[in-house]
Amino acid sequence: MRYTPRNGRHMQPHTLKLLFFTLATGCGDAQPEKSATNAGSAAGASDTDPDNTNTDTDTDTANDSPPTDTAAGTDTAAPQDTDPPPLAWASVTTDQGCNCGLTTAGEVNCWGEDMFGETSPPEGTFTAVDVGFYNACALTTESTVSCWGSDESGQSSPPEGTFTQVSAGEDHACGITTSGSTVCWGSDEDGQASPPDAPFAMVSAGGHSCGVTTTGELLC
Repeated sequence: MRYTPRNGRHMQPHTLKLLFFTLATGCGDAQPEKSATNAGSAAGASDTDPDNTNTDTDTDTANDSPPTDTAAGTDTAAPQDTDPPPLAWASVTTDQGCNCGLTTAGEVNCWGEDMFGETSPPEGTFTAVDVGFYNACALTTESTVSCWGSDESGQSSPPEGTFTQVSAGEDHACGITTSGSTVCWGSDEDGQASPPDAPFAMVSAGGHSCGVTTTGELLC
């Protein structure tokens, strides 16, 4: 290619090469402006909703709440009565999730957790009631002891006889007979159902047993 200017003068070859290189370089520098869409894509490739038309701002709901298993055969905890019935009360006792109270009419009413029937007392009139781990015992107006709830270790199977006091523990129970002796029943794995040979005025059963003697001495 030979370039001839309007004045008719010929340009030197090296001048022509320089002009051609300048024009080519200038053409190569010109880049098309990025469109708004391309700019947005470069700034944030993960923004798939630039118009904010998606109103669902919480797409990760896997941990929002525990799943509800409604399949047949699924164990579901029975609802518990957490409030006592509106009665006139003389005393109340509680342990674990079970509560029992003695009304002024001598009736025992229980409420709360009922895993082994510990909130289902027998009918009758009573003078005292005590709740254990998963069982309860009460002293009837005839001075006999009646127990209910878990009987895994025999803690709800009191001996015959008449009593002046009863106390229900973790897996055993103790009572003071009308003759003044202390009797315990249920588990005796750690000696908790083997009271010392002494006259007691009161006894308390828990994971172990303690009592106050008629002379005021405390023994466990």
